[in-house]
Amino acid sequence: MTFMNSPANEGSGDEDKAQAKHLPTSSLLDFLTPPAGYVVDRALCSAYSGQCAVLVAMLAAMVRQGTADGKGSSSLALARALQRLENRVHFLLQHGRLVGPRSASPILNMLDRFVVPVKYDERSASWHPKVCVMRCVNRSTPNARAVWRLWIGSRNFTRDESWDMAFALAGEAGGKGEEILDVHNLTRGLAIEADVESNWQEALQELPQVRWQVPPGLRIEKVALFKQGESDRDLQPAPKDARSILAVSPFLDGWAVRQLLKDQPATSVARSTRPRLISTPMCLSEVARHHRAALSRYDLRELPESGQDDQQDDDNAEAHSPDADADATEGRGLHAKFIWIETPKRGELRLGSTNLTERGWKRNAEVLAIATVTLQGSGFSEGLRSGLKAFDDLCLEHELPEQEQPIDPEQHLHDEFDNVRKALVASFIASQKLQNGIAIVALQSSLTLPAHARLRVGRIGDTLNPWEAGATEMALPIAPVHENGDLIRMELTIGELRSEWLQHAPFDPSLSRADRDVPLLHAYLGIDGVISLLNDSLTAGGNGGGERREWNKQHPLGITSETIALLGIEAVLGSWVRDAESLRETQRIIEIARRCNPTTEKEEKTYQHLKAFLQSWDAVEQELIK
Repeated sequence: MTFMNSPANEGSGDEDKAQAKHLPTSSLLDFLTPPAGYVVDRALCSAYSGQCAVLVAMLAAMVRQGTADGKGSSSLALARALQRLENRVHFLLQHGRLVGPRSASPILNMLDRFVVPVKYDERSASWHPKVCVMRCVNRSTPNARAVWRLWIGSRNFTRDESWDMAFALAGEAGGKGEEILDVHNLTRGLAIEADVESNWQEALQELPQVRWQVPPGLRIEKVALFKQGESDRDLQPAPKDARSILAVSPFLDGWAVRQLLKDQPATSVARSTRPRLISTPMCLSEVARHHRAALSRYDLRELPESGQDDQQDDDNAEAHSPDADADATEGRGLHAKFIWIETPKRGELRLGSTNLTERGWKRNAEVLAIATVTLQGSGFSEGLRSGLKAFDDLCLEHELPEQEQPIDPEQHLHDEFDNVRKALVASFIASQKLQNGIAIVALQSSLTLPAHARLRVGRIGDTLNPWEAGATEMALPIAPVHENGDLIRMELTIGELRSEWLQHAPFDPSLSRADRDVPLLHAYLGIDGVISLLNDSLTAGGNGGGERREWNKQHPLGITSETIALLGIEAVLGSWVRDAESLRETQRIIEIARRCNPTTEKEEKTYQHLKAFLQSWDAVEQELIK
């Protein structure tokens, strides 16, 4: 179990570093990096919202080519991840909650091979689980046990550096450790939602044999994925014999704060012995407007509202509002959602994605882990208690105002804007088609928007154009076919409020690998990048050569100042005798290399080297398949 405060656990200053040393911390990107000698075989990663740059960093980590801080992943790392992990890794996100930079490389169109938009109508419920399940295998040692990793937390796949708390467990198939049978149903539920259950059959059959490394003194009692419409779920009140309660959630409502203390004595007690409740100042003030008596039973604590959880990848701010339904802004400065209860016999930790709200516990899709902790003679409990105290010490006391605070009119405008946005995401049911080489976005039915609302639509990496009132079709600007994708940019503006996101509008028929992926990767990498990627593959990721530019920077025209030499026949033969999966990966890159043509005189020499290599490859292939 770890505290995490960013995808790469990057502190924002000396104060953060001083605070972090009191808490056990971990990086999500480190956790997603497979052990040395292993590769990711399967992964299902779920969150409420995401930023494209963070998904890129996660993919790079999964091919062991991530950076220390999660920033600046190279173009080769991204290209290799896109090739190796397609059909293996899927990101499940609430539809309409993926954002990207305004100026983006068309390569981000290939994220449509990985992103699964879960189309909950947010006016009633949201897809909200924060969980990663990953299986890693060792290709060079066939008898090596598969390694599994399970992460259950409350952070989204964004750059937000708010405090988070998570379970991070590793296990082995047939290894030593604890049995957690619930992981099978959790993983199967994610696979069904992503429509990849058939691809996971072998892995699902293996899961009951996996044994997990659980710290002594900790026992995982339950791991569960709750989906919309399931009735067997509720917030269980703290037991009557609870002697200490700590609840942490960036969003609250009156039902949940009452439900948690339902079985506790209603008599007033000293503040020092009351149940503690940590949230944000704005949320506490809002709940106090109608549920002051329920809050008065707690010792109230607060963390400042900060962060950029729903912002674009660049510095352009996206409009946001503290949503009463507890999903849209995800608590600035505080992501952690957990309940810690101590009784005379044991401690109980409830941890996951669920806010302390009725919507979270009864309507949203959520993930929950419940663990019990031995309090006496347990080193783990001492560390946990120390960490929770350090976390509590970061918080400030919150005093309820003596008088009810007036409703902020600006806040009312933000709430109205967010309601329009949710309705638009749900009603914009669209597909795309190619008509004489031009991409056409077509709606099932016309939109109904407020008269003062403006909608603009465009492809990733291209300009946005107005969607005319009453229209059911729109032609996107002329562009190469390979620059299209199933994710299109949407921008809603009402007055001074603006929000931009990526909307799912799949092509019918689907864009093929040959027509979209191969030419897009070729255009993204250039000849020098393709050669470096080939060298990477031929040496199992150890000798790409060339300049490793950041993934979102355009490659220079012509070759770089460094001449990149392709490896020789020995490397070709070595690739053929390695495992079948590595060979298939190299063959997919060969497919891209065959598309290369020199665009400048400077590239001609490099092209001749590549052409000679391909001839050698073909000769070896013909001999070995006889």
